Amino acid sequence: MKIYVILFLLVINCGSPKGNFGWTTTMDEGISEIDREFKLQTQFQMSREDLFFSLDETIHFVYIFESRVSHKDEFFFSLNKKSIDYLEIDLRRKSIEEGNPIIRDKYRGLDIGDYRLKVAYEGDVFDEVDFKVMPDDEYFKAGSEEDLTEESTDEIIRYSKEF
Repeated sequence: MKIYVILFLLVINCGSPKGNFGWTTTMDEGISEIDREFKLQTQFQMSREDLFFSLDETIHFVYIFESRVSHKDEFFFSLNKKSIDYLEIDLRRKSIEEGNPIIRDKYRGLDIGDYRLKVAYEGDVFDEVDFKVMPDDEYFKAGSEEDLTEESTDEIIRYSKEF
């Protein structure tokens, strides 16, 4: 009977970890390098879809694990930029925070383009998310397009749509 319990626990703990991405941005212009590195972001928007960021923003992300992980586990975050296909431009080895099932990191100075962030454990990619970095004029236009739909119930928004 004990062997079945041990096997059952091993099967439950095997497999890839699972989690969710959270995002926030900062404008770091005029902030010293030391202040920039030690400022800890604490509020994140959990999302996987319609992710677009301004060219001038620092993109902060967290990966919050839903499954059990250990602070001894190592994960790899691969940032890929789309050209003909997605090509790896950055690879980072990360461990979860002590006492929290979270990994935090950031990207600053990314060029305009489409990106894919992949998360791997023991050589296997188990999660990924796509996002775009856009110039400011396209970024603000993309952010306001949802508000300017014909179905909008707010008359001010509906009638302020540019023609």
